[in-house]
Amino acid sequence: MGYQMRYITSIILITFLVSRTYCLASDGQHAFSGNLHYYSINSLIDNEIINLPYRLVELEYTHQGGDFQVTGNLALEHRLRESTDYLVSTDPQDFTLDLRELTLSWYPSFGEMRMGKQISAWGAVDENSPMDNVNAYDYYYLFFSGSDRKLGAFSSAVDIYLGDWLLGATFSPVHNTNRLPIKDEEFPIDLPVVPVPYQVLEVDRPWEGGGFLRRTFNWGDLLVSYFSGRDRLYNLSGANVQMNDFGIALTRPDTVFSYRSTEMLGLGGIFLLGDVTLRAEGVRFFSRDENDSTAISRPHPTFTQYTDILHTHAFQERAIYYQYNLQLEFELPGDIEVSTQIFRYILEDYNAEPVPDVDIPNFEVSFKSKEYFYPGMGAPIAIMSDRLWLFDISRKFADERLELSLQSVLDLKDVGQLWELSAEYEINESCSVTGALLKVWGDTERDDEYVFNQLENFSHFRLELQYYF
Repeated sequence: MGYQMRYITSIILITFLVSRTYCLASDGQHAFSGNLHYYSINSLIDNEIINLPYRLVELEYTHQGGDFQVTGNLALEHRLRESTDYLVSTDPQDFTLDLRELTLSWYPSFGEMRMGKQISAWGAVDENSPMDNVNAYDYYYLFFSGSDRKLGAFSSAVDIYLGDWLLGATFSPVHNTNRLPIKDEEFPIDLPVVPVPYQVLEVDRPWEGGGFLRRTFNWGDLLVSYFSGRDRLYNLSGANVQMNDFGIALTRPDTVFSYRSTEMLGLGGIFLLGDVTLRAEGVRFFSRDENDSTAISRPHPTFTQYTDILHTHAFQERAIYYQYNLQLEFELPGDIEVSTQIFRYILEDYNAEPVPDVDIPNFEVSFKSKEYFYPGMGAPIAIMSDRLWLFDISRKFADERLELSLQSVLDLKDVGQLWELSAEYEINESCSVTGALLKVWGDTERDDEYVFNQLENFSHFRLELQYYF
């Protein structure tokens, strides 16, 4: 029923949006804009092209008619073909169309109401916000900023303005999950486990939603937010021991995955302190696995004769974790702009059903569920470390047409670090060129699972040409 509900709801939303667009198309104001983005990235290790997808073209269209507005955002994603000699595939295309947003907005006297596929922005900090959980993330664009790394979600939202107060709420009938690079050798971060579809339990109640309250003062803003939904990443939920028709059991348990139910309560603020801007967020997450059984009686992906379950165990995880982000923005002498963040992730409490004492080889020792726990909501940068320091230093030259930037991500727990030096030159109002050198150092005392060790192979030189219209 969950997938049927999602499908029916999506069809209703699309039909409503298309019909409303047709009604408005005869009059009102139109606006059309976009950009063309050429992108080349080469590894510093072997000078080979790092073949990741990127958005070659983005088109945005808006139509305003009275109190209504239709907004659409269409992207053309490009990725070089796996085999240019057509030995793998005879399909000549290497493009994918991505309808990132299609939203109908209504502007009554009290605020704004939106419906459709949309990208929302919550929180007080500019990037890596623990509060910003309405949309899932596209991990291929993890190192981009703003809405570029988000996935649109079919949802409805409302913003109500009451003087200095802003009340916002959102609801989605769809469980939104991150786009993960499954078994992609070009992506710099390896996923620890990639399940096959049958190993992932279906979400029974996919709807999610929440709201926030924001108060504006002459010195800044304060806001509190709440959100409830399913995790954006799959997590270990339990394990089964399968056997064949002769009662012979596999010696290796079969893992089962699910999407935990997570509630978020956050507090944030923006403080204007003269020439310094302080942004801060602190968020508490309560996450629980609601599956009391992980018995999936389906063929094993490798040993297809093992179809019966001898023993099953659900971990029923319950965890409380926190994420904090403190951001400072200020200007140094010489028109040097600085933005810096301190990010922290803390697993405060964790409980799970212990593995029972059963006489099955490797069952008890194979699963220490806490070691496999990672947050399914919050800032996506938590995948890198639980203590990070980020900063961005930039300055403009040549009548502000040339901008030099130095960016860094430093692991405060270990010694991993990422540095990027970039230069962007504005050729004219419509065209700019960017060159960037990115270098990553890992930790020789850590194994290959350490993210910064994986990212060392992502050290690269990047060249971009962008045209706006």
